[in-house]
Amino acid sequence: MTPPAFADLLTPDVTAFVRAARDYCAFMLEAPKLSVPERLATARARLLELYAAGARLPDAVPDPHREAPRFTAPEGWTPLDEYDFYWTAFDAFDPESSEAIVGSLDDDLVETYQDVREGLWHWERGEFADAVWQWRFGFLSHWGAHAVEALRAIHHALEKVRGSSG
Repeated sequence: MTPPAFADLLTPDVTAFVRAARDYCAFMLEAPKLSVPERLATARARLLELYAAGARLPDAVPDPHREAPRFTAPEGWTPLDEYDFYWTAFDAFDPESSEAIVGSLDDDLVETYQDVREGLWHWERGEFADAVWQWRFGFLSHWGAHAVEALRAIHHALEKVRGSSG
């Protein structure tokens, strides 16, 4: 299969994802400067945009000889302290795994950042099919699940923040 040309990948859905990915990564770099309520509310908005755009990404065929570096948490990243850990089910559709497990909002946000930033690395180098493939693959297999878990945890954390502020 011939990899799609840049023009074939520059669809409104892909450009919307690139914008959402850049916005999410910019948020992650600025997040430590925000108060916890601002951080939670902004994370929710950025994750919703990112997830919605990720769900519309097309298939792409990557170059098997290119690999992006693994990104770490943004410099200065700090956990959300009392809102970091939450309870969830590993597989919501497997009755055998109905036992609750601990999730980490910090882990969800950082792992989403790492995967999305990896695709941006490809995009910024003109490796467009690699970027789209990385984002779509990660959406289906990794960062998409982290984003959903983070959104659920943020929803409940914001309820607690609102409850404690009046």
